[in-house]
Amino acid sequence: MEILFCICWGIFTGGASVWIAQHFFSGQNLTVRRETVLRYSGKSLVKHAFFSERCKNNKIYIWAEGLQIFIMLLLYQQYGFSPLFFGLSFFSILILSIAIIDGERGIIPDSLLGLLGIGAIFFCFFEAERSLFFLLEGFVAGGGVLWSIFLLSHGGMGEGDIKFAAVIGLWLGWEICLLMLFLAFFFGAAAGLFLLQKRKASLQDAVPFGPFLAGAACICCLYGNEILAFYQGVFL
Repeated sequence: MEILFCICWGIFTGGASVWIAQHFFSGQNLTVRRETVLRYSGKSLVKHAFFSERCKNNKIYIWAEGLQIFIMLLLYQQYGFSPLFFGLSFFSILILSIAIIDGERGIIPDSLLGLLGIGAIFFCFFEAERSLFFLLEGFVAGGGVLWSIFLLSHGGMGEGDIKFAAVIGLWLGWEICLLMLFLAFFFGAAAGLFLLQKRKASLQDAVPFGPFLAGAACICCLYGNEILAFYQGVFL
C-alpha cells in the first residue's frame, strides 16, 4: 500500500512540477511538450496532474513523473511517511520546476525561489534539528561560494544560480550544501565535456547550471549524510 501511495504521489508531484513550469509563462508553451496544446484555464492543479490527457510524444511528463516516482520511493525508504518526507516532496516539486524553466529558458524565477525559501522556514517548525542558525549557515554557504565565483570570474556565474544555491542551502545546511555544489560542478563539467565531444556546443555557449544544482540537491537530500560519512571515514 505504501509503495502504491509513493507511485501515485510521484505522478502527482511530477505533473505538478510541469504544471508550475508551464503556468509560470502565463500559458506560453515549453518547446518540449505535448503536440496538442491544452488550455489550462480553470483547471485545478490536482486535475491537471492526474487526469490531463497525455500524448505519446509528451516526453517531459514521462520524464518528470518517472523521476518523481523514483525520488518518492527513495524518500520513503529513507524517512518513511514523516514530516521530512512531505517537506522534501515540496522541495522536489519546486526544484524540478526550476530545473525545467532554467533548462528551457535560461532563467530562474525569483517567485519560485521565494516560495522555496518560505517553505524552508516553515519546515523548521516541524524539524527540531533545523534552527534559524541552520538556515543562515546553509544560505551563506550556498550563495557565498557562487557569489565568490561570480566576482572572481567577472560575471561567469549567473545571478539566478547564486540565489538558487543560497535557497537550496536553507534546506540542506552548510555541510551538505557544499557537497551539493561539488556534485553540481562535477555533473556540469561532465555534461559540458560530453557536449563538446559530440560537437553540440562550443566553449562560448552558455549551459544552464540550474538543472545540475537541482539534480545534486536531490542526491544530497537522499544520501548527503551518507556521502559525507563515507568521505570522512576514508580521508579524515
